Amino acid sequence: MLDQNWISILLGVLAVLGTLGGALGGTILANRHAMKLEELRIEQEKLKRNTIIIEEVYTLLTNITTQTSENVERVRRPLEGKQLQDDLRRLQTLINLYLPSLKEKLDLYMKSLVQFVAKVSTEQEFNHTLSNSIKLQESFKNYKDKMDEIKSEFEKLVR
Repeated sequence: MLDQNWISILLGVLAVLGTLGGALGGTILANRHAMKLEELRIEQEKLKRNTIIIEEVYTLLTNITTQTSENVERVRRPLEGKQLQDDLRRLQTLINLYLPSLKEKLDLYMKSLVQFVAKVSTEQEFNHTLSNSIKLQESFKNYKDKMDEIKSEFEKLVR
C-alpha cells in the first residue's frame, strides 16, 4: 500500500509540475510573439515615416529648383524669396536629422547651388544676357547634375 501511495503522490506532483510548466512555457511563447509583433509594428512605422520624409525632401528639391529657375528667368536674385529660403532650411534640417547618410550628397548639391547663384549674380551685375553665358550654362549643368544625383539617391531609398 505504501508503494501505491508514493506513486499517487509522484503522479500528483508530476501533474502539478506539468501544468505549471505548460502555463509558464505558454506565457513565455506568447510574450515572445507579442514582442516580435511590436518590433515589426515599430519597423513599419519607421518605414512609413521615412517614406513621408523622403517624399517631402524630394518635393523641396523640386520646389527649390523651380523657384531658382523662375528667379533667374525674371532677372531676380536666384535665391530671392522667403519661401525659397524656408525650403532650403527645411531641406537641410530633414536630411541632417533623418537621412544623415545623404549629408555628403546634400553638401555637394548646396555647393553647386551656391556656385550657380554666384555665376548668375555676376552675370546679372554686369547686365550680360544670361542665355549666352557659357560659364553660366556649365554652372547650371553642374547644379542640375548634383540635384539629379541626390534625387536618384532618394528614389533608391523608396524602392
